[in-house]
Amino acid sequence: MSEQAMLEAVGMPAAVQRAWRDMRRHLADFGVEGPDRTAHFLAQCSVESARFQRLTEGLNYSVEALSSFAIFRRRPDLAQLYGRIGHWKSPTQKANQEAIANTAYADANRDENHRLGNTEPGDGWRFIGRGWIHLTGR
Repeated sequence: MSEQAMLEAVGMPAAVQRAWRDMRRHLADFGVEGPDRTAHFLAQCSVESARFQRLTEGLNYSVEALSSFAIFRRRPDLAQLYGRIGHWKSPTQKANQEAIANTAYADANRDENHRLGNTEPGDGWRFIGRGWIHLTGR
């Protein structure tokens, strides 16, 4: 598959392709080499960024979806309090995205192997995922 076909397959808009071409020459420095790893990296970026449309993580989680975070599995009362209830287009309760970030990404709520460096109150929201891959943490 040609590079152009790969970029189109992952939904990269033409306007973003220039940034990709500038970035790709640095990928080998991070172990992203060869067509398979490059395709996997691009696919992950596409998923995380909603096909390169969102550069900031969305935390509009439903109560049920919050179970993907360990803290909300341990504390379903917080999921009920912070999570979106109802259909995403017309929720009866909107998600409290700032509270979700501050709870899910606080180092105090994560095991030591999954800490993000978020040690101050508000760090979870301040350092939500950004960029194509939505890197999270301080």
